[in-house]
Amino acid sequence: MALATRTSDTSSAAGSHAPPVETWEQARSAARSAAGRALPPVAKDIPDALGHVLAEPLVARTDLPAFDTSAMDGWAVAGPGPWRLRRGEVLAGGRAELLATGTALSIATGAQLPPGAPLLASGAAPGTGGSCSRAARRCPSRR
Repeated sequence: MALATRTSDTSSAAGSHAPPVETWEQARSAARSAAGRALPPVAKDIPDALGHVLAEPLVARTDLPAFDTSAMDGWAVAGPGPWRLRRGEVLAGGRAELLATGTALSIATGAQLPPGAPLLASGAAPGTGGSCSRAARRCPSRR
């Protein structure tokens, strides 16, 4: 893993006092010259990386979480309405059983979408003013 150190080479600006700036362009120029140059990346083991920043993007090996989640509190709904409200709720970290067509179940933000529930109704209980939208997917490849 390539890392760069937290601080940059500011030896060119060390000890010097620049005159006050009057325009945004002067301010940008002063900021660019004060920052110095980026240091070259260095390889560090994770335990030795404290105080460093990544020098390149870090890509996960798998989707996290590995399932679709609710992006808001609302109702997981299956099939076209009207929906019959099912008892219970799905909280973050919990799992729901298959949701039958024509039913709705209360769902919390971050909870796993129940199988059979491709839609979320936000706001009030379905059929009482909530709006319905396609469930947000975390990974475009799963659409």
